[in-house]
Amino acid sequence: MRSGVSRKSVLWAAGLGLLLLVLELALPSTTRVWPYPHESAYGTTGPMILMVPLLGLWTLSIWQRCPDAQVRCYLMRCAAMLALLQLVALVKYTAQSDAAVALGWYLYYPTIVYVPLLVLFCALKTTGLERRSWVRKLKVCLLVAGAILCLLVLTNDLHQLTFLFDPLDPLWDVRYSYGPVYGAVYAWLVLVLGAFYTLTAVYARGMRRRLVALVFVMTLLVFAYSISYNFRFDPALNSNFALTFTISCVVNIEGCLQLGLFPAHKKLTRLFESMPFDVRLLTHSGETAFASKAAASVPDSVRERLTHFEMHPGARVTLEAPGEKDRLYRGFGVSGGYVLVSEDISELNERRQRLAVQLLQLRRRNRVLRHAHAVRESLYRQQCEEELLDEVDASLRETVQAIRRILASLPSTSDEPARIERRRKLLLVKLLVSYCKRKGALVLLGTDDTSFDAQHLRLVINESMADARSSELDCAAWVGLDRPLPIQTVNTIYDCMYDVLTTAFVRKDATLMVFVTEKEADLVELRCALETTKSEQSSPYALGDELRRRLEVRAVQFCLEEDEGVLHLNVLIAAPAAEPAATLTGT
Repeated sequence: MRSGVSRKSVLWAAGLGLLLLVLELALPSTTRVWPYPHESAYGTTGPMILMVPLLGLWTLSIWQRCPDAQVRCYLMRCAAMLALLQLVALVKYTAQSDAAVALGWYLYYPTIVYVPLLVLFCALKTTGLERRSWVRKLKVCLLVAGAILCLLVLTNDLHQLTFLFDPLDPLWDVRYSYGPVYGAVYAWLVLVLGAFYTLTAVYARGMRRRLVALVFVMTLLVFAYSISYNFRFDPALNSNFALTFTISCVVNIEGCLQLGLFPAHKKLTRLFESMPFDVRLLTHSGETAFASKAAASVPDSVRERLTHFEMHPGARVTLEAPGEKDRLYRGFGVSGGYVLVSEDISELNERRQRLAVQLLQLRRRNRVLRHAHAVRESLYRQQCEEELLDEVDASLRETVQAIRRILASLPSTSDEPARIERRRKLLLVKLLVSYCKRKGALVLLGTDDTSFDAQHLRLVINESMADARSSELDCAAWVGLDRPLPIQTVNTIYDCMYDVLTTAFVRKDATLMVFVTEKEADLVELRCALETTKSEQSSPYALGDELRRRLEVRAVQFCLEEDEGVLHLNVLIAAPAAEPAATLTGT
């Protein structure tokens, strides 16, 4: 139903209610449309009795039309209190006892106090202010204040703060005046309804604000009626207040429902009709309550499976229909049923297929790349091995050539001097072979960019000294380092030390002392003291000249001095800071 039709229905209902009210007030008492029950057989007894089941039907319609559970509960309480008001009015008008009449009179006011308050609570829920903590506290305060007003009215016979009259006067129900509590009740109505219309007008948008003004004008007419009734103007005084109040409340509440000021299914219908999506609202039994224009038929299998789930509000489930690979159903639990959304996933499936094909191609390409990488890695490993072999060969080429020269120069005779000479040269070859073994290991370690700690350096130097002593060279070494050294520095120390060892080996009765200490933060000092006896030059190597020639090709700074048969050598080797040494195996 469109909003225009809704406004027309509200206007017709409001016009009918106002017409009945005008007839009730304007016509003489003898021809009044609804005279008092005791004045005529055609009084208000029938309309009030009829109003009770009509309010019951209206309550049922509220239950069916209002989707908000809290607002629905408030409005149903309003309808119940209005129906109770009709029953109280029937008892009051037909009662013979003054006490019963007074009690019925007082029992009007719980409905008068709480119906506007419940309408205000509906506005708080609709506008979303009810979720705030201070609003919840305010609601409790208003309920307590309303209860106090009702209690003061019901106990009026004790204090007469609401109505002032003489109980002994036969016309006490006519000759009465109003007390301060009655003024408080009237102020209560003004404040509560004023707050309702203020909230509704502030939170309403566009055309709804004009509709709020329409309902406000209708409420002003009811207030004008109540003022005329309180001041005992004849048309208003002779009317049925309970029936008039009930009609005005029903008209105003229904107007709020029809105009969208309160949530109603009619609003949901327009919402669903305007949705471009395939969505529908189902009951717990699986029946369609609302559906969008784009909604297609739901397979029975999906509907049955959805109803079998325990879908509490907020729960969700995803369903697929057999044979419909391009459609996906999503169910959401709501109060009173389910929301079912159908989604066309054909485009998504096409993208998935394209991605699957691309994924297969990428896997094949990755296999090719892995194979190519393995081939390149193998070639690189071979290249590295070749380069390593070249490096080892370059570092040991001179020593290997020296070994070959020594082996070629071995004496061929078997006399005693030749035997001694042959033995010394073979011991020198042994020393050079040991050098080659450890030098090759150091070169291999240098490829891993490994550092040497002081312990491993001592191990290497002491093993070299042990090899020299096994070759009949009296020597010893001391390492005074406590930090790791780069492998390049260790290589240089090792080369310089063997230069001194091979130089000392060619002399008879030579004594060699080697010291390795830290000179500065980035320098290591190698100090050697070589003592020899003066003998004939039986070796092809000259002591000082040969050692100087060897050291000049090293990237070191050295000082070589000879003093009374003792050769002193100081070598400075660069030793930058190195990372902590890794675990090394013995060389």
